[in-house]
Amino acid sequence: LGSSHLGTKPSAAICGSIPFASHRGRVLFPRGEVPATYWPRAMTAAPPRLGEGRLKTWATLSSMLIGPGVLTVGTAFNASGLVIAPIVVLAMAVLCCWTMVLIAKCLDRAAILVPEKDRNGEAVDWPLVGQAVAGTLGRRAVEVMFFLELLFASVSTQVISGTALRVVFPGVDTALLLVIAGGATLLLLAVPETFFWWVSSAGLLAAATFAASLVASGALLEGDIPAAGVTLADFGGAPATLAIAATLMMAHSEIGGVYERMDRKEHFPRVCIGAFAVVTAFYLAVGAAGYLFYGNRVRIDLLENVGFDAEGRPLPGMAWLQKLAAAMFTVKLQAVMPLLIEPLARMFETSPVCGGAAKAGNGNWMRRGGLRVACTLIPLAIAVFLRDKAEAVAELTGSLTCLSMSVLFPVLCYWKLHRPALSMLAQTCLGVVTIVCLAAQIAGTRAAMNGFFA
Repeated sequence: LGSSHLGTKPSAAICGSIPFASHRGRVLFPRGEVPATYWPRAMTAAPPRLGEGRLKTWATLSSMLIGPGVLTVGTAFNASGLVIAPIVVLAMAVLCCWTMVLIAKCLDRAAILVPEKDRNGEAVDWPLVGQAVAGTLGRRAVEVMFFLELLFASVSTQVISGTALRVVFPGVDTALLLVIAGGATLLLLAVPETFFWWVSSAGLLAAATFAASLVASGALLEGDIPAAGVTLADFGGAPATLAIAATLMMAHSEIGGVYERMDRKEHFPRVCIGAFAVVTAFYLAVGAAGYLFYGNRVRIDLLENVGFDAEGRPLPGMAWLQKLAAAMFTVKLQAVMPLLIEPLARMFETSPVCGGAAKAGNGNWMRRGGLRVACTLIPLAIAVFLRDKAEAVAELTGSLTCLSMSVLFPVLCYWKLHRPALSMLAQTCLGVVTIVCLAAQIAGTRAAMNGFFA
């Protein structure tokens, strides 16, 4: 409203016939006139609650993208060399950034095709996209893969948390350490969603501390840099690098809640590009540093290199450095856990088995809390059972569920929901991406299953 109209009440005769509309929380009136029936509410109503801005969304998204895969990025460089590995990681980052923007467009389209009156309070997330694509059958198919991806991602994160905690507390049983990690997850679930970005910021700081520990360890090494065994290009190792790169960008299942909380959704593509750019630079810096410092003796788990020389001997007086890196990495992983558990719990809340969305929103905090505890304890129990299969769990997560939710489903859903507006060239490109993704999933899943029974 213009300042010249504040405190001025036009006549009811004039305002009674003036239509008005709301746009982004601001009430718009022709010629700045305020209807008399609206005036008391305009002066007394509380301002609408704003969503998260671009910076908060960027912090949350960046923290989600930095996951357990950072420990294996040195192996990605060792497999294909200093030239091929960055190309593969960059290509996967561009692909996953593009598909995440496609998911946002699918969420917007699903919100239109499934009106709010037909959702019964259900949040716009992956299950609703599946319903918009293929009705009940599509919803069930997406729900199954959505559940598996979040479950395996939670299991993988907790398994690696236990492995990192074992470095900090070497004399404690891994199962007990996993229980401690699960307790930390339950505490973080008590943090309101509006403060998730604070937890994400703490996770980013912890990830930076881990990277600094690796660089500090490498700087204390004696010998040439680059270390022995460093190669520029090994095309034969490109498939192994691709399998690792697929696990680096797995945040597509959790994006529904982040996108829902964002205030100005038209800025999401730019925020997404910014997050992927920073995270990709972080991955490349960590991988290149580990490879240049340790050469072909870089470990599958980079934590095993921190505080040690290339021969595996402890650096004098630097035993604490590995413990610091492991502790910080555990903090980083736990900062992501609420973003994995929350969409999993919301999916069960809105399912008919649990009473549907209407019942989920009736203020029954005990029911809501119980679902979140269950969604934390079930992956934790699986993590305890598979604690000695961390590498196979991570590979299966990346090959089967992560590629489905980060590439395959976004491409197929976008094609189905926006097909009339797509050119033949665009549809052909989407088809090629789908075929390549399926081939990679088959090969990676087969290798992961072999790792389980090795």
